Amino acid sequence: NFPSAVACIVTPVRLRAPPGHAFRAANPMLPVLAVLVALQLTCAAKAIARDWLVPVQDSVKLQEAIRSAQPGDSILLANGEWRDLDIKLEASGSAKKPITLRSATPGGVIIAGQSTLRTAGRHLIVRDLVFRNGQPLDGAVIVTRIANRWTENLRLTNIVIDGFSNTDRRMEDHWVA
Repeated sequence: NFPSAVACIVTPVRLRAPPGHAFRAANPMLPVLAVLVALQLTCAAKAIARDWLVPVQDSVKLQEAIRSAQPGDSILLANGEWRDLDIKLEASGSAKKPITLRSATPGGVIIAGQSTLRTAGRHLIVRDLVFRNGQPLDGAVIVTRIANRWTENLRLTNIVIDGFSNTDRRMEDHWVA
């Protein structure tokens, strides 16, 4: 069970000076700063996107986290080597709150063996993963569809594909399809 979101309600406030007095600040930016601080404090209770750390080689928990992901959530793969992995990132974020799949630290996750990342949905980010010394399950390392569902607005950032090739050298290598 994951925590539910708490809405942030911002109520505009109009300040009035007592009769015969005027509000003056030594620094003209002070009122703006005060409003920004008040807004930040008001929104402190706003739900923060969830980060789920998935233990190494626990593909069951990884798929559970993906199924439960809501817009703005991040799924963090624990550092280490993940072998023979078929990741199916089927989820939908929003333009302002994409769903992110990433390593706990940049370059800390090595995906090896017979592995493929498949994506489907909208507004997804995949970052900081290293595919090394393996071969894809389905002809490509990263596939932008699952069955008949395609991916829209996918961002791949800081992805390394090193030594990830088909074992049959007569076949072409496709890293992203």
